[in-house]
Amino acid sequence: MAHVPVIPAGADVVAAVDPPVPAPVVPPVVIPPPVVPVEAAPVVVPLAAPAPAQDPGPAPIQAVPEVADAQPRMCLRWIGVAALSVKIEALEKQLSADSVDRALVYVRQLAGRPVGLSDGTAIVAALESLADVSRSAGHVDFKRHEAILKQCRPLTHDPRLPAVVTQLLGDDESKKIAGQIHKILKSDHLFSVPQSPCKRSKISHHSVHTGSTIVEGCNWEGVAPGPAAPVPSPEAVSKLAVKASVRDLRLRNPVCFRAGNIHNFITRWEEVLTGQEKRSQILSYLRDGVDVNPFFAPYKGDFQGKFYDSPIPPSACFPNSKSCEEFRDFISSTISQRLANGSISVWGKVGECTPPYLVMPLTVEATKPRLCHDERFLNLWVKDSPFTLDYISNLPTYVGKDSFQTTIDNKSGYDHVRPAENSRKFFSLQWQGVYYLYHTIPFGWKASAYIYHTIGMGATSYIRSLGVPCSQYIDDRHVGQLTTCRKSPKSTTTWSDFELADAAAFIAAAVLISLGYFIGLAKSSLLPKRIVKFLGFLVDSQRWAFILPEDKKRKFAALRESILDKKSSSIKTLQRLAGKTTSFCIAVPAAQLYCREIFKATAGYKKSARPVKIHSLLREKIEHWRFLDSWEGTLPWPSERHIVLEILSDASDYAWGGSYQIPWGPTGHDQRLLDRLHPPLPYCSQGSSGPASLPLGSKGERGVILFPSPHCPRIWRPAVRCRECHYPNDDCFMFCQRCGFRREVVIQPKKPFAIDISKINKRVEELNAFREQKPYERQLTALEVELSGFLASLPFAKTLKSATAHDIIKFLVWKDKSGRTKVHTVTCSLMGQGQGSSCKCPCRLAAGTVDSLIGKLRAIFISAGMGGVWDDNLGTGNLASHRSVKAYLQAVKEEQARARVRPKKATPLFLDKLQQISQFMVSSMRKLDNSPIDLYLLGRDLCFFSVDFFAGDRSSDLGRTLGKELLYFPDKSGILFNHTFGKTLRGDALNTFSIRRCENLDICPVYNFERYMSICKLLKVDLRSGFLFRSTKGSSVTAEPFLGSAVYNRLKFYLGALGLDSGETPHSLRAGCSITLSLLGVPEGAILQHIGWRSASMLHHYTDLREVTRPDSPGAVLAAS
Repeated sequence: MAHVPVIPAGADVVAAVDPPVPAPVVPPVVIPPPVVPVEAAPVVVPLAAPAPAQDPGPAPIQAVPEVADAQPRMCLRWIGVAALSVKIEALEKQLSADSVDRALVYVRQLAGRPVGLSDGTAIVAALESLADVSRSAGHVDFKRHEAILKQCRPLTHDPRLPAVVTQLLGDDESKKIAGQIHKILKSDHLFSVPQSPCKRSKISHHSVHTGSTIVEGCNWEGVAPGPAAPVPSPEAVSKLAVKASVRDLRLRNPVCFRAGNIHNFITRWEEVLTGQEKRSQILSYLRDGVDVNPFFAPYKGDFQGKFYDSPIPPSACFPNSKSCEEFRDFISSTISQRLANGSISVWGKVGECTPPYLVMPLTVEATKPRLCHDERFLNLWVKDSPFTLDYISNLPTYVGKDSFQTTIDNKSGYDHVRPAENSRKFFSLQWQGVYYLYHTIPFGWKASAYIYHTIGMGATSYIRSLGVPCSQYIDDRHVGQLTTCRKSPKSTTTWSDFELADAAAFIAAAVLISLGYFIGLAKSSLLPKRIVKFLGFLVDSQRWAFILPEDKKRKFAALRESILDKKSSSIKTLQRLAGKTTSFCIAVPAAQLYCREIFKATAGYKKSARPVKIHSLLREKIEHWRFLDSWEGTLPWPSERHIVLEILSDASDYAWGGSYQIPWGPTGHDQRLLDRLHPPLPYCSQGSSGPASLPLGSKGERGVILFPSPHCPRIWRPAVRCRECHYPNDDCFMFCQRCGFRREVVIQPKKPFAIDISKINKRVEELNAFREQKPYERQLTALEVELSGFLASLPFAKTLKSATAHDIIKFLVWKDKSGRTKVHTVTCSLMGQGQGSSCKCPCRLAAGTVDSLIGKLRAIFISAGMGGVWDDNLGTGNLASHRSVKAYLQAVKEEQARARVRPKKATPLFLDKLQQISQFMVSSMRKLDNSPIDLYLLGRDLCFFSVDFFAGDRSSDLGRTLGKELLYFPDKSGILFNHTFGKTLRGDALNTFSIRRCENLDICPVYNFERYMSICKLLKVDLRSGFLFRSTKGSSVTAEPFLGSAVYNRLKFYLGALGLDSGETPHSLRAGCSITLSLLGVPEGAILQHIGWRSASMLHHYTDLREVTRPDSPGAVLAAS
């Protein structure tokens, strides 16, 4: 629901209510400037003050009797206009030149930034702005600026781009200084940088490696570091030869993040990936960017109602999600940040350039919030790329009691990886009229997680090879204490647990920095602690357990209480609760046991708007979780024990036996052989000593190893549970041995079908919801409830299945109580008069209403499985089709025909009343005390009723008109309507008609339409999408169409306010249009096509001569005028 804002007062309202009428198009007349006499002295004419708002404009030029007298006045006027034109032209040129100079200064500022802070993407965007401004202003150098832009665009990611731009567009002083610096750097080796600074030496200066973009450094606290000091290499620390701390590292400042930075460290990556299985795959990603083509797979299917069958996704452009409107400032800020860090670049303005190949919509995850690129369309063509994550449950394998630990989070994870140059066309977006192109893999693409995790595991594997226990979950890493297995035998240094953890954090961070990663300091815990937060849980090595953080408890409590406060809840909310309680299983004992009722309540639903009732048992299980608010306990990690139990068996035609070996047994080894069986039987014989009982525990417990005996039949044979009584039958059973249930055998196809049942269920739910929202379906539902209640209230209660045709007739008679048609008796003196008669004759349902009611009853019985023609012999069929029901309908028609009951027709509404209503609405709109919603209602109603009269359209169809179904004529002399959906329009049926501009502005449909559009623009009601005429609720405009009782009530309001109500309805406008067209001599075929009728009988029904020849008919009105 869109709230109508407060409108400005004054001229804006007047301009919206009375928009200017477009002048007729006439060919321009060229008037030569008058000749000024040479001897005439120059005359200074002061500029006149602006004319008042009500001034209609310059008066028409009158005939001049004497040219000699008129020419000096024309000369003076021409001199004043010419002087004003010269001044305006000079100001425009000055403004254009200033805008070009400002754009040029901005380009120079970007190119002159320090190395590492200059962004190639921002420089190219500034060059594009410079070229656009130069072209618009007609600058002398605009062709040169366009040529520079064309040549510099391929150098977007080249570190030499700032120097090139400075040489091309810098001022003389900047060019001179740049040239001198170039000569010094070329001749002096003082500034040269070694090509391979990352040698595996014990001591190395930790700095950014060659090829990287130099960024502002910081320490582990995010502040500027002190003087650089030598730090040991990660390899040396891993051998415990020298101690190191993460405090000694110089990190990249995450505030100065640069996208795709890891691609600048290929040399280091080659060293780190040596010997790894996916070395070639990761290096191809880093050298050339990620090529999307290997991830594509052909897709054949539907998406948003359109069928696709292609090997790669076709070119498409999708609008952004509606949720983006609420986060407009957040999205603009995020895009600005991405432009600054180089993860996206400007492609061009919408309408001024060719769109990118694939423009996907933006959406916002409101909980964080987080900007997401909706890649669902592209992901249809992307194949699955499974990979394994290191879950938090794996941490107990290396986190010991009271050990220290750290966490490392990568800054803007996916923005570290660039797609290949030819793959960027698949990742683009549109925001506020500008196209942007992704330079990194987006969050939302199906393969992004696999690619980023694969590259990250290359670094994690190398960190593990240095003796650092490390777990990786996408862009999050958990680091334990450095192991001592790599310690050099010559080393005598002693290490504490804290120092081991600090060294491990140093190794992990140093390796990641050497590979080009930015570390997010806000979410990382680089100093060793016994309690750290990882993946939403507190990892506590002191209590050796996972702990729920307090903020997580508070959010869970808020969600839990919001469900308990209501009697029902949505499926989505319960699924959120179930997901949270399931995740607690690593921190809360037996958490999953208290989720079963929640799972049972949501079973079988994917998405549904129907709420789930919170019954007593479900409420009890949810209330159980209140203990968590004050619970301080823990779920200790289980201690691992690796036990090897060796069991051997053997069998022959004469005997079978087995042996076992238990390490913790009394003797450490025990071996027995079961009795020999002659012949071998599947159970123990009478002569045997029975099955062997073996000691399986250190406390004397004994277990039994035996072959199945007759007391346990078929214990080793696979069994299948009966669906009815759950009895375990043989896997090949046809009938259940207990209840006799017949098993249905399903023959599996040779080639399995790809079925997405969730999408199918979603589509079925959408269609059912759409069908139930239709007025006819709601009427059927209400009538079925009424019929069931009537049958249940009979002396002998019945249902739809047990009802008879006489019961249906009784129901129709009972419905007569709500009729409003006066059925006079033959002896009544008021026979032939209408509904307002004061006699005591009964009011009945009209015959047409009874016929419609029987049709609805017929549809109700069909939906109940009682379709077809009624058969008295079999007692089956549709009761509403019974011959006695048809006889009842025929009797009602004859009774009302004898009573001279005429079918009701709409009272025509002609131009005279329409003009009075229009004038009343226009005068009401011009009042200055109108509220915004009143102004909208008046503008909408005036446009609706004037268009409805001139179009002759059904009011319900006109109310469903979309803003996209209208088209202006080229000269704006009319509007073309193209109806594709209405009461009688389905499938290929169309109703196309036009309305033209007329001289009477009060009733002109085109002018009133423009008036309505101006008011909506003033009120910021967007009609570009959705319905053209919308209903209101309170002080706001809804997205629902304007039809039904709302149209009727608004028309009755204006007729009543003017005292003109003669029983007209919205259908009266259609009747008045058809009669007016007939009186004006328009052929019947043209009238039928314009109004949308299919038969001439409808036209004859509305153009009744008795109505036309009334004294106040259009003919009489026209004659009197």
